Amino acid sequence: MGVSQTSVPPGWQFRRDLPNGSHGTQQLRPPTPGSAQLAPAVGRLGAAPGRSPPRSGDRHRAEPPARRWPVRLDRGSDDWSAVPPVTPPVRVTVLGLGLAGGRIHVPTLQRLPQAKLVALCDPDPVRRAGSWPAPVFAAWQDALEVSADAVVVATTPETHAELTAAAVSLGRHVYVEKPMAATVAEGVALKHAAAAAGIVLQVGFAYRFHPLWRSVRRLLDRGWLEPRMVARAQFTTPGGEGRREPVFDVACHHLDLVSWLTEQRALEVQVSDGGAVGARWPCAAQLLGRYQVGPPTDVVTLSDGRRQVTVDRLRGWRLRGRPSPPVPALVLARLARSGMEVSFTRALAVFLAAVRGGDGVIDGAAGPADGIAAIAIIDALRRSVVTGLPEPVAMV
Repeated sequence: MGVSQTSVPPGWQFRRDLPNGSHGTQQLRPPTPGSAQLAPAVGRLGAAPGRSPPRSGDRHRAEPPARRWPVRLDRGSDDWSAVPPVTPPVRVTVLGLGLAGGRIHVPTLQRLPQAKLVALCDPDPVRRAGSWPAPVFAAWQDALEVSADAVVVATTPETHAELTAAAVSLGRHVYVEKPMAATVAEGVALKHAAAAAGIVLQVGFAYRFHPLWRSVRRLLDRGWLEPRMVARAQFTTPGGEGRREPVFDVACHHLDLVSWLTEQRALEVQVSDGGAVGARWPCAAQLLGRYQVGPPTDVVTLSDGRRQVTVDRLRGWRLRGRPSPPVPALVLARLARSGMEVSFTRALAVFLAAVRGGDGVIDGAAGPADGIAAIAIIDALRRSVVTGLPEPVAMV
């Protein structure tokens, strides 16, 4: 059975991500009576200007990645096309070669023509012994002596504030993994220091740049989904190598996403047995999630009582409309395939564009204020673990 044309906003487009990163769009077509499903989707996430919409079954040609990074994204926009790479490339130092720094950020920056790695750092001799694309230092002070434009801070959380402050004092733009600092006071000090120095300070809430979450943002912008929604989440992540408890390590991603979607700060959070986390926002939005150690899973279903959207970040790759009477549903699902997580690539590309473009903040990127809000949420989560009760989130 087809999907009612009234259940999808008119004029929306289909977008398909291929494994090689190419894109294509086609106009939404009315459903064919008796069809099993309808595959058109939301979003214009990278079709090159002037390209004709492909016919069904056409193979999409790859586009040079260097042409698709934005100087600025408008609210909810995902037009990554027709923007030349920054010239010259941004010289980047990466501090920390663990899971985030060594396995995600260094390979990502190697792939981006906008970046040039000039120095790496990690105190662990085993990590330093690997094959790296730039000189590796044991002390972060030595790494920061290498001339650079930007620094990626991907060390252990308790060192984030010190290293970010040191980079800012040298006039380096900073991409810092979450949490930005250990305390709200440290976060506020970093925010003021970055503003005084006129540098870009971006916090690593990269999932905001996943195309599925950008599509959900557009659903809210266009009124198809209302902010007074309930988000039911399941996030499991492998343990080991410096990982904190999932409640503190990954729940903040979903809390940040709901805050970004609703444009409000969480009011209170509660932690229960089994990694269960609950939260609420002024607009009556709620998060009911479970965060545990296990095989990688990240699935969130958002419902406002009329419609619902399910985001499968690790396996979802397109927006499919399916009938689900009496509530129409849009299911975001991607074919299972490793190496398709694009959030980190896009987040770093936006950071590099901000460094060269001088915008300071690009829409969708998590700035210092978002980083401070996340610290306040983590503080409330810790208090709730002790009390077992809902704890208010400090309004900073």
